[in-house]
Amino acid sequence: MEGVGFQVKKILNVLKERGIKVKNIKMVGGGSKSKIWPNIIADITGLDVLIPENHKEDFATKGAAIIAGYGSGIFPSLHEGYNKFKSNFKEIKPDQDNIKFYEEKFRLFEK
Repeated sequence: MEGVGFQVKKILNVLKERGIKVKNIKMVGGGSKSKIWPNIIADITGLDVLIPENHKEDFATKGAAIIAGYGSGIFPSLHEGYNKFKSNFKEIKPDQDNIKFYEEKFRLFEK
């Protein structure tokens, strides 16, 4: 779980180097159902992690429906399609003490 978190942090660092700001992470699927994995991702990245309030939603199907709706002209934009299928998320905040712990571990990971 931590190894995946470190890889996510590496990706976020590349995005940051390219001037892309990431405000939070949306985590869906099996990992988002875990009691600890969203917290680990939040602590490693220092970002809020948003997980679905309803874990029974199928986000891949929603995404396909949005893209199909846009491609067929039902939605004038992907943003409009997203708003039609919007889900509710709850926020997992990073723990400041754990952020410091994982910063050291991340440096070792990169070596």
